[in-house]
Amino acid sequence: MNNRGCNKVEACLTVANIFGVFAIVITAAAIGTDRWLVFTVDRSQLSTATQVASKEGIKARYYHSRQRGMFRECYPGNDTAFLDSANGVLDKNCFSALFADNPDGASGDYRMMQGLFTAFMVMFLVGELTLVIAYIIGLCLCVGRMYSKAWVAAMLTFIAAFLIALGLALFHGSVHVERENVRDKLTDRQQYYQSWPTELQNSTKMAFKESYIAAWVGFVLILVTCFCYGIAARLLTPPKPKSKAPPPPEASYYPQQVVYPTQQASYPQAPVVYYLE
Repeated sequence: MNNRGCNKVEACLTVANIFGVFAIVITAAAIGTDRWLVFTVDRSQLSTATQVASKEGIKARYYHSRQRGMFRECYPGNDTAFLDSANGVLDKNCFSALFADNPDGASGDYRMMQGLFTAFMVMFLVGELTLVIAYIIGLCLCVGRMYSKAWVAAMLTFIAAFLIALGLALFHGSVHVERENVRDKLTDRQQYYQSWPTELQNSTKMAFKESYIAAWVGFVLILVTCFCYGIAARLLTPPKPKSKAPPPPEASYYPQQVVYPTQQASYPQAPVVYYLE
């Protein structure tokens, strides 16, 4: 490879490693933070009786503003006195993921919601691990100048991007099923949007927030990283040999013929022999 081609490969791998660092950090931040979904409850729209009745028990969990992450749901407000007497509280104002409920007696939609959300978590964790492995390989390529292995990093990064995209699709699926299909009213469990009273539905707004946005930003950075690794691998691929045109067919040799006017056929001319005296 000439120097110009080698410089292009080094530049692609360097850019890929830089974007790979940002992709790993941002995707990890999306996994570890609790602002994928934010439910804002305007309690001023609730009647006085409802406000009093929703300060205790399991119902209080969805009558207050909250933010949901991949592993837990937190209540950062100051009007959450129900947390003092609630069971299973983590870090003073959080609960474990809502989808860890026992599905016994639940509907198919409820089970689907749990399955989609669980698959979403698995896809993101496996995708992040694959991305870390791809980054380590890419870093070794730059340090050890083992440029011929760039296709390995490109393939692993592509797999990571696919897993992250699939995880985002599963997340959207779980949110849709939760909001539109689940109508279970199970004892000592949360009730979801379709089972809420109209008063609560009208006073609650759901929004995708910073963790969700970070996940998409990480996905875009992974695609850029994959693209740079792919260019490096393509530059290192030896060119295909050009197909040679087939040689022209050899001209056939025919001996000289003499045609006699009185004959219809032609015969080869006899060779002339010269003798030296």
